[in-house]
Amino acid sequence: MINLALTPPQRAAVRRQRSHPFRFLLNEPEEFDRVYAWSSWADATQLRMLHPTAESVIDIGCGQAGVAAIQNMVYGMEIYLIDGAREGQRDAGFADADSMNHYSTWQDLPQTLKQWGCDMSRVHLISIEDAPQYSWPAVDLVQSLHSCGAHYPIDTYGWLYEQVNHSGTLYDFVISDSAAELIPQYFELTHTVPMINYAHLKHRVLRKRVAAQ
Repeated sequence: MINLALTPPQRAAVRRQRSHPFRFLLNEPEEFDRVYAWSSWADATQLRMLHPTAESVIDIGCGQAGVAAIQNMVYGMEIYLIDGAREGQRDAGFADADSMNHYSTWQDLPQTLKQWGCDMSRVHLISIEDAPQYSWPAVDLVQSLHSCGAHYPIDTYGWLYEQVNHSGTLYDFVISDSAAELIPQYFELTHTVPMINYAHLKHRVLRKRVAAQ
């Protein structure tokens, strides 16, 4: 298995983050790495099963980017990573965690990805502030696994609808049922698939809604 070990400073931060959802592993950094790696592998493998021909992906709210890293290293995909770049923007909670301080900073993320073994010529980091102005290429897949409707309100995805103009692009959002009702403004649902590692959540595979002529 590809090693998704966190670097030593991040290990120390993980041990300090007592409210992390894997807090029972905080004194076992190697075990934490295995749990994080398993979760990332599960997501990346399921995404590959759902989208077997995808060669490029935009990951919105990438976090530590474990899923996208596997997509790059194992499946050779070009990955475009979007997340907050300013101090405090990566402090939003996830699950039972109060913050994401156990993740690499946005500035340190390239070093982490390189350490894992990513092909950095096919890795692009775009801050959420720069995303609406970025010159987006045609991509096969846009994914947002735990951020759509959570860290990022759905109405912030309007720029995505306008800027990623490719009829073949699929959108795979893992989103709460309560937020899903807002999707039809931009997208039409093709199908849903239960997640492997979060039984209460589903992949919602979407296509961009074509405006009536």
